Amino acid sequence: MSAFAREFGTLQMGVTDRSNYDPTSLRPMLAQLGTRQIEFAAFMDTHYSGLSDAPLVEKMRNCSIPHWVLPAKGEPFTLPNFYTRKALFSTELRSTFLDKYSKTREGKFFHVYKCRTNNGL
Repeated sequence: MSAFAREFGTLQMGVTDRSNYDPTSLRPMLAQLGTRQIEFAAFMDTHYSGLSDAPLVEKMRNCSIPHWVLPAKGEPFTLPNFYTRKALFSTELRSTFLDKYSKTREGKFFHVYKCRTNNGL
């Protein structure tokens, strides 16, 4: 993780599925390096309260989050909400991630995804 952080500077930790949620506990390491992190347990609370993931979708669309680091196993953003066992993230968020981000580095435990700007870079 620290090698990825040195290479990319700002990394936002993302999630895949329930089976691969535990490795995301390394978020504080990235926060200490200066990148604010999403606390997914709190995200579950807000989702349960009825708030949408639309602001995060917009950040993905406009590449406000240039790099994501996700566990190497599992499909991106398929984590269920632990309260309801239903999808935590909207179909729109998952499709936006797949449309806007490409895998740029593969590691044993994590992969890094980079946002594709409008010119394809």
